[in-house]
Amino acid sequence: EFLGRIDNQVKIRGFRVEPGEIEAVLGHHPKVRQNAVIVHEASKTGKCLVAYVVLHEKQVVKKTELRSFLEQRLPDYMIPSAFIVLDTLPLTPNGKVDRRSLQETDYEHPVSEESFVAPRYPEEEMLAGIWAGVLDIEKIGIHDNFFELGGHSLLATQVISRIRDTFSMELPLRKLFEIPTIEGLGKYLTSLRHESTLPPITPVDRLQPLQLSFAQQRLWFLDQLEGPSATYNISAAIRIEGQLKLSNMEQSLQNLVQRHESLRTTFPIIDGEPVVRISGDTFQLSVVDFTELSAEEQKQKVGQLADDEATRPFDLETGPLFRASLLQLDAGSHVLLINMHHITSDGWSIGILIREWSSLYDALVQDTLSALQPLPVQYVDFAGWQRQWLQGGVLEEQLNYWKQQLNGASALLELPTDNPRPPVQRYQGASLPVSLSSELTMQLKGVSRQFGATLFMTLLSAFAVLLSRYSRQSDIVIGSPIANRNHSQTESLIGFFVNTLVLRLDVTGNSSFEELLQQAKRVALEAYSHQDIPFEQLVEELNPERSLSYSPLFQVMFVLQNAPMSDLELPGLEITPMETDSVIAQFDITLSLAETDQGLTGELEYNTDLFEPSTIECMIGQLPVLFSRLVENPQQFIGELSLLTRAEEHQIHSWNYSAVNVPHDKNIIDLFEEQVNKTPDNIALVFNEQQLTYRELNVKANKLAHYIHSIGVKPEMLVGICLERSPEVIIGMLGILKAGGVYVPFDPAFPEARLQSVLADSGVEVLLTHSGLTKRFKKTKRAKITEVCLDVEVDEVSRLSSENLTGGAGPENVAYVIYTSGSTGQPKGVMVEHHALSGHCREIRSYYQINSGDRVLQFASFNFDVSLEQIFSTLISGAGLIIRDDTVWTITDFCQQIIDNKITVVDIPPAYCQQWLRELNHLPEFTGNNQLKLVIVGGEVMSPEIIQLWQQAP
Repeated sequence: EFLGRIDNQVKIRGFRVEPGEIEAVLGHHPKVRQNAVIVHEASKTGKCLVAYVVLHEKQVVKKTELRSFLEQRLPDYMIPSAFIVLDTLPLTPNGKVDRRSLQETDYEHPVSEESFVAPRYPEEEMLAGIWAGVLDIEKIGIHDNFFELGGHSLLATQVISRIRDTFSMELPLRKLFEIPTIEGLGKYLTSLRHESTLPPITPVDRLQPLQLSFAQQRLWFLDQLEGPSATYNISAAIRIEGQLKLSNMEQSLQNLVQRHESLRTTFPIIDGEPVVRISGDTFQLSVVDFTELSAEEQKQKVGQLADDEATRPFDLETGPLFRASLLQLDAGSHVLLINMHHITSDGWSIGILIREWSSLYDALVQDTLSALQPLPVQYVDFAGWQRQWLQGGVLEEQLNYWKQQLNGASALLELPTDNPRPPVQRYQGASLPVSLSSELTMQLKGVSRQFGATLFMTLLSAFAVLLSRYSRQSDIVIGSPIANRNHSQTESLIGFFVNTLVLRLDVTGNSSFEELLQQAKRVALEAYSHQDIPFEQLVEELNPERSLSYSPLFQVMFVLQNAPMSDLELPGLEITPMETDSVIAQFDITLSLAETDQGLTGELEYNTDLFEPSTIECMIGQLPVLFSRLVENPQQFIGELSLLTRAEEHQIHSWNYSAVNVPHDKNIIDLFEEQVNKTPDNIALVFNEQQLTYRELNVKANKLAHYIHSIGVKPEMLVGICLERSPEVIIGMLGILKAGGVYVPFDPAFPEARLQSVLADSGVEVLLTHSGLTKRFKKTKRAKITEVCLDVEVDEVSRLSSENLTGGAGPENVAYVIYTSGSTGQPKGVMVEHHALSGHCREIRSYYQINSGDRVLQFASFNFDVSLEQIFSTLISGAGLIIRDDTVWTITDFCQQIIDNKITVVDIPPAYCQQWLRELNHLPEFTGNNQLKLVIVGGEVMSPEIIQLWQQAP
C-alpha cells in the first residue's frame, strides 16, 4: 500500500488520486526503469493524468501494454490518459524529478496503436473536429477509438448532438458504440444522405399562447388528478459556513431565475387547458432568523423546516415554482433550503443550476461581469419545437417500435411484499444505502468491456436477474431515466427534459448472463434510438392496464447517475450538502448508483407501504453476492446462480441435518395405497360421528377414480372440487389423484366472483360438486366443463370397481393447483408436482414422527396448501385424520374436540394459537395436555407474545 501526503492528492473527475500510488504500481512493470505521473489541466474535460516513462535499456513497449498492466491493478479513474516515453526524466538541482517542468510540457493524447492517419475527407475532418471539441484533444486520427480516448455515454450524446448540428443528419446513439472510429463513422454518415433531418429549435412567438411540453402536460394532469402533493418536489438543504454576504446570495439567485424562464414559469388554466405564463417578477429570498436559539433548538428547527419545505406542495397555477429560504444560525453559519417542482427542472438541471449559481455569485464577489454566455433558446422554445416535430411519420415510427417492444409485457412486477398493496398509492418512502466495493466495480466494468457493453447495461442485467429471482417472473420491465438533451441548444438549459425509457428483458433461467447482457445491450441501444417520444405520451398511446395502486408499464426504476454535476463552490464559503428525512417513493423500488472513490455507491429507495426495512436490507445484502457470481462466470446459467454467500450456504447445510434422499419413483397415491395394505383396519377419517377405516376410504376413492377416469380424466387434466367440509372432500381428492388428474379446490364459502374467476383462469375441465352448489358458478361460461354432482351420481359410482387403478400420474406430473391472492388481490394459481408433495409429506412424517397411533387434527381450509400437508402426512402414516366441520370453533370447543377425539397433533395458525394460549389459563378443566404430543404453529409471523404465552401456559 502506498501512503502519500494529503497535499499530494489531486481530484480527477470527482475521485481523489495519489499520483505516487500510480507511480509505485507502474514501477513494477518489467520494462519500466523510472516514471512520473503528472496532472495536466485540460480546458474542457478538466484535470487528467499523464505518465512519463523511462524504459530499461534496449526495451520497447506499446502504450496499450502499459495501460493494460495498470488496468489489472488499479481502478479506471487512476489510469493515465496518456503515456509518454522519454530517454530521461528532467531533474531539479537537488536531483529530484522536476515535476513542474513536466507539467509545463505539452503532450499528445493517446492514439490508436495503428500508425496515425490524419483525416482525409471533409466528413472525417468535421468528425475529428467534433471529437476534439468534446474530448479536448487536438490530434485525432481516423483509427482512434472514441471510448479508448476517454469517451463515455454522456459525451457520446454530445457527439451525436454536434453531428446533427454539423451534418443536419439524425444519427442513432448506438451507432457510435458500433462504429467508434472516425473512418467507420464517416463512411456511415455518407450512407445517410437520404435520411430525414432534425430541425433546429427556434424561439417561439411570446405573444401567442405558449404550450407545455408533453412531459409538463403529464405532470400537470397528475397534479389535477391527485391534487396538490409533494410527490414531484425537488429539494436540497445546504449548510454554508463563512462570512456570507446576504445581498450577493439573493442577487445571484435572482440573476439565475432571470436567466432561466423555466424558474419563473407558472401554468394558469384558460378555457379548461393549461398554458405557460412566464413572469417578469424578481425572485425573493426568504430569510429566517434562528440566531437567538440554542444549538439544539436550531438543529431541531432546521430539520423541521427543511422537511416542511420539502413536503410543501406547489400551486402550479399561481407559483412560484422555485423557492429558497436562508436560515441564519449565526454570523458565520447559514442553511439554504432550495425547493422546486419537477415540472420546471430535472437531475441534469441541478448540475447546471449549481455551476451557474457558483459563477454568478463569484462574479458579484469579484465585482465583474458574469462569464456565462447568453442562452440560445429557452425551455418554452423546446416545448414548441417538440410539439411541432414529434408528429406524423416521426411519431408513428417511434410509437411502432415501442408498441412492438412492449407488446404483451407484464402489467405488474409482483415482488413479494411485506404488506398488501394499498388500493391507492401514497408514495410514502424511505431509503437505505447501497455500496459495491471498488474491486467488484472494477470486475463489473471489466465484464462490460469484455462484451462491448457499458457499465449501465451490465448493472441493468444483473439487477434484472435479482428482480426475476424475487418475483419468479421472467418478463422483467424496468424504467430508467435518460437526459433526453439531444439538441446542443438544450445542454445548458434548466428544464424538464428528462425522459423515462422502458427496458424489457427476458430473464430465463436457462440462458447465461453473457446472453442476457447482449440482450440488454441491444434493448438499451434500440431504446436510445427511440428515446424522443415522452414516456407520458407513450403511456397514453399504449393504454396499458391501469391501477391507482401501481405505476403503469413498470414499478421498478434503475438509475446510474452520470449527469455532469459540479461541486458547489462559493468564494470564501465552505459548502456542505445536508440530508433530509423526507423521501418520496414514486415506484415500488428504485436502485440508484454512482461511481465514487470507494466503488459504486448509492441507495435503494422503497415504498414503505409495501416493504419493511428488513426485507430491503436483505435485498441489498444479496446485490453484491449476485453481482460477484455473475462476473465470476458470465457463461453460467442464470437459474443456477445462488443469492447466498458461501458462509450462508455452509450455515444452511449445517442446519439441514435432517436432509434425506427421497426417492422420486413413487407419488403420494402409491404411498397411501402402501399404507392401506399395512393398516387396512385403522381409522383413517373421523368427522363428527362418522368414521372410515383405511380400507373403506380406499374403496370409496377407487370407485370415484374409476368413474372420473371413464369420463376422460387423465394426467395433467385439472379437476375442480367444490364441496362442504366432510370426508367426501378427502374421497374426492384421492379419487382425482388416483385417476391421474390435478386437484383444484374451490371453497363454496368464497364469493361467487372469486369462484368464477378461479374457474375461468384455471382451465378446469371437470368439476366435482353437489347439485345444490352448481348455482354458485351460474355466471361462468361452462360449455367445456363437465360437472359431476356426486349426490346425483352416487348410485352409479357405487357400482364401479373397488380395485386400485394403474397407470395414473407419475412423480413429475402436477398433483394439485392452489390459488392464492397475489399482491394485487387477483387469484394466482401455484402448481405442485407429485414428487414435491410426496417428498414433503414423507419428510413431515419423519421429522414430526407421526405414526399409526396418532390422531391428527385437519384444521386448515382445503384452499390452503397446508391442508394437503395435514391430510397426506397423516394418511401415509396410518394415523387418524380428525376433520373439523364448518362450524367456527370457540376455544372451549377446540379444547373439547382435542379431548373427545384424543387428538395428539394439532397444526394451527399463530393468531388462533395466541387466542388459545390466552384462554388456556381460564380453562383449568382442560386435560388435553396429557395426550397432545405436538403443536405445530405456522403460516404467519410468530409474535414474541405467543412465545411468552407458551412459556407461561399450564
